[in-house]
Amino acid sequence: MLITASTNPFYSELVRGVERSCFERGYSLVLCNTEGDEQRMNSNLETLMQKRVDGLLLLCTETHQPSPEIMQRYPSVPTVMMDWAPFDGDSESDSG
Repeated sequence: MLITASTNPFYSELVRGVERSCFERGYSLVLCNTEGDEQRMNSNLETLMQKRVDGLLLLCTETHQPSPEIMQRYPSVPTVMMDWAPFDGDSESDSG
């Protein structure tokens, strides 16, 4: 899970709920805090993808979007972008 800042009370509650849900399903949550830095976000994103995570949750700022190149290199990794404007990468949307 990539988040902008884990100190935000909203994010803290969200992370707690996601971690509990992961644990109940036999998964471990890997949390990366981007600190609002786009370069750090993409570096963390690349690292998570290289580690072959089972899925990815992105909760970052609208101004810093993930690198489309990174996302396109790992098309089989299920990805959920939460609280975000539409992403211009090559992805499917389930809004409707």
